[in-house]
Amino acid sequence: MLLKYCNYSNCHKLINQNQKYCEEHSKEQQLSRSRRQRNSYQAQRVYNSARWERLSKAIRKRDPYCFDCIQEYQAAKRLNKPLPMVRESKSVHHIRKIRESESDAWFDANNLVALCDRHHKIRDKR
Repeated sequence: MLLKYCNYSNCHKLINQNQKYCEEHSKEQQLSRSRRQRNSYQAQRVYNSARWERLSKAIRKRDPYCFDCIQEYQAAKRLNKPLPMVRESKSVHHIRKIRESESDAWFDANNLVALCDRHHKIRDKR
């Protein structure tokens, strides 16, 4: 019987070659996959709506520069450090994520912030 390591990062358990994950991580991956599928359906409904298109355009017009870039700029200025570049806002980010909030918060302007692509990626990883 041929064995290999579990595909989960830094897991060193040996499993059969026809498996992807050990028993512990298999359950975790299934749960994660079902959450992503459920959340992606909700997100698709929001992001493909005309309401979202209008709202995100209005938020970017209201805040033409990235909120996080402005925060970094102001902090650097206070500390007399080199001033970082302030980028144009390219996307609108949900502070409370779609999967973690009720539907009334999905289109709430107080739950949205305009960000550049760089900071949007950073916030999405959190």
